[in-house]
Amino acid sequence: MNAIVKIGETEFEPVRLKRDAIIQMVDSGVFEHFGRWEVIDGVMIHMSPSWLPHSRALSLINVFFGTHLAGQYQTTVDQLVLFGNAGMHAPDIAFFEEGFAKREPDSDDLRFVIEIAEASLSYDLGIKAERYGAFGVPEYWVVDLENRQTVVHRMPTAEGYAEVTSHDWTDTLSPRIAPEITLIMAEILA
Repeated sequence: MNAIVKIGETEFEPVRLKRDAIIQMVDSGVFEHFGRWEVIDGVMIHMSPSWLPHSRALSLINVFFGTHLAGQYQTTVDQLVLFGNAGMHAPDIAFFEEGFAKREPDSDDLRFVIEIAEASLSYDLGIKAERYGAFGVPEYWVVDLENRQTVVHRMPTAEGYAEVTSHDWTDTLSPRIAPEITLIMAEILA
């Protein structure tokens, strides 16, 4: 990706961060001063802060899955995960195998990801869906707060996901990692 950044009338090609530099910068605490951020193709991008609807939904969904998947999967919130040599995302809710304790989690370690979309819907359904699919994340849900829908992505491919379905909040859903668990988003987020 050769994106150009225009500052005033001058165009610049940004310096792209690589995996080792990203890890060193995280370890040093440099990124703590920037608030919420992610790295796409080596370029650090600023993420908007979470407001009450997003935070509330994140908390309620995390409690639901934490309760139902205890002992089966480790659930994390806003955990930085490395994607290849030049990417880092922080999924709202990520599911890893129980006992997962690697210091720098990698996209291969993810089993299921949920993003709560308030201001980030186009990003979550666009670039993030493409990246998560391309890196083999088996299942990815986007909880669309404004439209009261959950968009379920399955069957990862190099371009994103082969199976993408939208569900109303009154529909019954089950994650593939635990098909015995059923949920209705309207009941969780009531």
